[in-house]
Amino acid sequence: MLPRSSGSTSQTQPVDSNPADQRRRIWLNPNLISFSVAKIPFTLNRYQNKPVLTLTEALQKLRRGDMKVQDFPTMSVVSVPYGTDSKYYTLDNRRLWIFREYGQKIEVIIEEPTDEFCFKLTTVQCAETVCIVDHVEENHEFKESSSFLSKVLRWSIDNIKDDHYYKAQMRLIPPRFENLKAYFESFLWPMVEDTKAEICKSLQLVEQSSRRFALKCSIYELQIPQNNQVHMGQFDLKKFLLVTDLKHYNTQFSGRVHDWKHKKWDLVLMCTSLPKSFIELQDASQCYTLGVLTSSGGQSKLRNVPAVLKVTAFCPNKGEGKLVRAITRSGSKWYIVVLTNLSTALRTWDALNPDLHSALDRLRLVSETLYSTCEDQYQSTIFNLDNGHLGSSDKDSAGHMNLVQSIQQFCSGRDLNHSQTEAVVTTASALHFGSEPKVRLIKGPPGTGKTATVVTFLSVITCLLYRTLVCASANRAICEVAQRFVYLVNRMPSPEKSFQYYPFFTSYGCEGACKSLKLGDVVLVGNDERLEVDTTLSMIYLPFRVKRLSEAILHSRGWRQSLQNVLKLVKDPAHQFEAINKTREIGSINHARAFLQFFKEGLLCWGSQLILSGYIICRDLPKNLLNPAMSCYVSMTCAAVADALENLPSESDLSEEQAWSWFKVLWNPGAQGEYRKSIVGDSFREEIHMSLMLRKVHAFLSSPFKERVSRLLSSLNEDNLEDKCLQHACVVFCTIASAGRLCVQNSGPFKSLVIDEASQLVEAETAIVTQLPGLQQVLLVGDEKQLPATVVSMMAKDIGYCRSLFERLQVVGHPHQLLNTQYRMHSDISRFPNRQFYEKCLEDGENVTSVMYVKPYQAQYGPYCFINVADGKEERDRNESSAKNLVEVEVLYYLLTKLQTACEGHAITSTSVGIITPYASQVDALSKRLCHGGGDPLKRFPNLHVEIKTVDGFQGGERDVILFSTVRANVEGKIGFLTDCRRLNVALTRARYCLWIVGHAATLGATRDGIWTHVLNDAKSRNCFKDAKDDEDMFRSYRHLERFSNQESDKDNVGESSAKRMKVT
Repeated sequence: MLPRSSGSTSQTQPVDSNPADQRRRIWLNPNLISFSVAKIPFTLNRYQNKPVLTLTEALQKLRRGDMKVQDFPTMSVVSVPYGTDSKYYTLDNRRLWIFREYGQKIEVIIEEPTDEFCFKLTTVQCAETVCIVDHVEENHEFKESSSFLSKVLRWSIDNIKDDHYYKAQMRLIPPRFENLKAYFESFLWPMVEDTKAEICKSLQLVEQSSRRFALKCSIYELQIPQNNQVHMGQFDLKKFLLVTDLKHYNTQFSGRVHDWKHKKWDLVLMCTSLPKSFIELQDASQCYTLGVLTSSGGQSKLRNVPAVLKVTAFCPNKGEGKLVRAITRSGSKWYIVVLTNLSTALRTWDALNPDLHSALDRLRLVSETLYSTCEDQYQSTIFNLDNGHLGSSDKDSAGHMNLVQSIQQFCSGRDLNHSQTEAVVTTASALHFGSEPKVRLIKGPPGTGKTATVVTFLSVITCLLYRTLVCASANRAICEVAQRFVYLVNRMPSPEKSFQYYPFFTSYGCEGACKSLKLGDVVLVGNDERLEVDTTLSMIYLPFRVKRLSEAILHSRGWRQSLQNVLKLVKDPAHQFEAINKTREIGSINHARAFLQFFKEGLLCWGSQLILSGYIICRDLPKNLLNPAMSCYVSMTCAAVADALENLPSESDLSEEQAWSWFKVLWNPGAQGEYRKSIVGDSFREEIHMSLMLRKVHAFLSSPFKERVSRLLSSLNEDNLEDKCLQHACVVFCTIASAGRLCVQNSGPFKSLVIDEASQLVEAETAIVTQLPGLQQVLLVGDEKQLPATVVSMMAKDIGYCRSLFERLQVVGHPHQLLNTQYRMHSDISRFPNRQFYEKCLEDGENVTSVMYVKPYQAQYGPYCFINVADGKEERDRNESSAKNLVEVEVLYYLLTKLQTACEGHAITSTSVGIITPYASQVDALSKRLCHGGGDPLKRFPNLHVEIKTVDGFQGGERDVILFSTVRANVEGKIGFLTDCRRLNVALTRARYCLWIVGHAATLGATRDGIWTHVLNDAKSRNCFKDAKDDEDMFRSYRHLERFSNQESDKDNVGESSAKRMKVT
């Protein structure tokens, strides 16, 4: 730890009251001192038993002579090196405002930087002016969520581990609600309970890591500085400034240094000693509390000063207990364990606590979902493709039909089927003409082209000038939709299916005309650590875009500077050359060649930078910011410079006569007509052409549009560039959690909201985005038959907290549109899911029933097969939290070998194979088996691209071949969460050509009416049931495991005996 200053910046006592104070004093003009905050309260603090004054009253007294400058406490100022000079900052912002308005020099004290000052300097935008407010806005976001934080930070470890702590507050969440108040209140306590369960799960993982001596336990050391000031907060919360001189500890290698990528709203467990296990925290000598990181800090701008974190922890206001003494003691050392991040929970809490009186306009769409069904209104707005009309209630049928026909033509160019086109036409026309209901549902079963439908809908409504926010529950889902949309905007063929892009440009008799999109109109917001930002998505990812634009606009080699340099070079190259040329050989051939080399290098250097900057500006700035006329000017200027660069000759390849000719043309670029011909003659047409091109460049660089573009670019800076890009974007992609960030909430009104994978979101989280101002329509896209939302608390699950808004609306009879044609699965694979989960509503596309879907490796076990491994045996890990089945591992390895042989024999170079298993231990066992002996799986299976994941990891994905390992094999017939029909549906619908299920039939079929009984009966009735023992090669592949298991059992027994002997010793 660096030594910290013991000075204080108290505002309540005069600094010069201490006669022993030897700090340096100087006289300064207050205008040279910068504020450290953007807003200040309108009153002064009480000091010297004087009444509280407003800033204006104090200034008036100072001007009238009723008060003197000496009556105020002396200001403390920190000097920060800035180049060859220094900049001055102060925390006494209210006094600084008074002295600035007073306009006279004042005496100040030069202080050493304190931790509090470092924190404010790194988290507040320092400014030359401030805004006076009538109340303190110290931490508005913290105060909004303080009631939720007060609940969380008051929990003890016993409270967190108590599964019934909030049992009395749990109420069954009904499918319908009487009013908005009942709606929001029904989710509050379940959300708190689920947050507590998630924290409990994090504690269990840390405890398991401690017992297993693993490296997962993230424990860090923090120290409260000696000059720490404890600030009172609401609900018994204390705020601390903690120096981030962090040291990482784990139970195996204590003291190992590790970087903690701290984030705002990280929940931490603060302990006064390094905990080896959480049982020790119950010891009377230990002290612990929960804390939350209310600021991510950042590296300090001051030299030799570490960054500062701001942590809020629970501390009782009353009492003299050990916790109070430990927290309030200066310089105390704490150890923290990072548990989880509360940002999504806080945003959900704020969304569930709206102001029902002032926010009624924003809650219109939420009110529509409470209790009523809209079947009659919905039927009147469904476009019937067969009859060719859009309901009888629409009066402007000509305008409707014009729009509908345009959308139909666009959908036809995108190769959308009947149900997809109907969904796009109905939803887009309802948005445009304001039809009810405002909340729309599109149900997309596996392989029905849900993403293609969403992308087409986005293309239509954005061309109709409806600003849209697109959200999803997971980063993977939002990246997939964004990537497909970027392909369409770029007019590029989709990687899965090549199609001709049909731009949606038309006028149909309504106000406004459809306009095209550019990449600058599309933005992706999110966490770069979690988003898989590839080359395509990097073009729309907001941080990357801001960085590119900063270099193109604000950099010294950006557009404006490059344009000025090119203009000087083209306008008067002779003057530019003579300024740097020291030779006296004027008029010689060497002089001419030197000039040509200078001109070419200058135009190549600055012209290339101008072209690159112009390309970035045209591509990345939204069209609402850089209008088409200015964009055209920038593009044509870059094109003119590029033409000139392309036609410049190499001076070394020119003859003496040619060099003289080029020299004369470039030396005097303003030569006109006959004079230019008299200089170079009629035979030198290339030189004349170059002269014309340079005149064209000069004309563009001197165009009136130059000033318009310059004014626009001058208005952009590092502080507002991100906001400008977001506020003027037409389509914004982000996850639900990211949508709660202030940058998205304050980016301007959205007309349309699209939530993809809506069935994977708890309804409480959906409230984050359904209350956005200006929304005219909400489109929910999903499938309630697939994976549900993730809810940790079993008690919250039992009362219906895991139910999504998409599912609840279907329960109450809210209408939806079904995409009824699947293009993914072989017809043999889709038969059971279609009958079992979708009531035979799905049709097979023409592609899956054609001969193109017949593959050579299907001859092994057919497109669909259940392989019964009767000799399998499940094994539990040491924590009893997961299971594996080594016999199934060997069977799967054998199946991969058979697939590799079939692909090699028929010259199939690449086949994607997905291995799905419900248990993480089985994933680990399969991964180790593929890498057995240190070998490379790519060399063993060069024709296969193998991925091993749990069911959740394959949601939304598809592979050529799916191998499903069920793992469970026991005499009791227990199969755990394999009974979940939704997870089974996901596992059975990922394959294109082959789905082979490996499992223990006796265990899976133990329940008479269970879902797996239906799977087994279906496989047997279709002759798709195989016994592993009937295949001699397959049986031989795992027969050695019985002997191997016995040896391992002997080793474990020997290990346990040795451990007991060591313990006794």
